[in-house]
Formats: sequence, structure tokens, C-alpha cells
Amino acid sequence: MINIMPFLLGEMLPTDEYKFALYAGTPPTIKYRKSGEVVAVGYDQGGKILNSPTYGKYERGAWVNFSGKLVWQDATISASGGIIYNVRTGTVVTSITFDEVISSTNHEFVVELRPDSDPLISITYQE
Repeated sequence: MINIMPFLLGEMLPTDEYKFALYAGTPPTIKYRKSGEVVAVGYDQGGKILNSPTYGKYERGAWVNFSGKLVWQDATISASGGIIYNVRTGTVVTSITFDEVISSTNHEFVVELRPDSDPLISITYQE
């Protein structure tokens, strides 16, 4: 689920830091919360810092996207979803539910956000 309101309201500042946090249950959709977040060997609560988002504009709209590979080394993690959230505001940018519980045992746990995918948030308008 994508929360476009922070983008529309101009609450996403160029200096903001974003993180990806993993959840054992249903991830939150409005604000980051510790409740339900993964507690595991090799995982620090709060998640991993993401690369800065890229922004762009169309003739009649704008977009924002995140990319990068997040790796938790030597981790024993089971997660059913995750969120990208703004560290400054705690606002969830997107909430993702995996198709199944993904686990690792004393191994890498990897989440890859691909730069060649469609933008995470894309807004267009018509006159």
C-alpha cells in the first residue's frame, strides 16, 4: 500500500532519511511502529537506511522511487512484510506484504529495490 499524502503535501524533504523496516506480522500503513517489527539475530530495530530517493517529473506529473540492495548479514530472520518510512516524521511511504513468510537462518537476508522498476509513487494530472 502506497501512502501518497506526504508526497502530495510536500512533506518529503530532499534532506530526509528513509529506512526499510521488516515486520513479522502485518506492516503498518500510516506511521512506523516497533510493535510487530522483526526481533531477530542480525536485525536492528528501525531497519536499514535506504539510498536517497530519486525524484522526477513528467509533463503532467511527478514521481519518486527508491533503489538499492539491503543486506542483513549472518541473520536469522522471518518476515512477512516491510515498510519504507521517513525517519524524520515516522510516516510510512509504502507498506509491503510479502506473498509468503521469508526466512533466513544464519545467512544473508536480502531485500532489493530495483531502479529499473516502475516508480514507487507516480502522480499525473489532467487539465
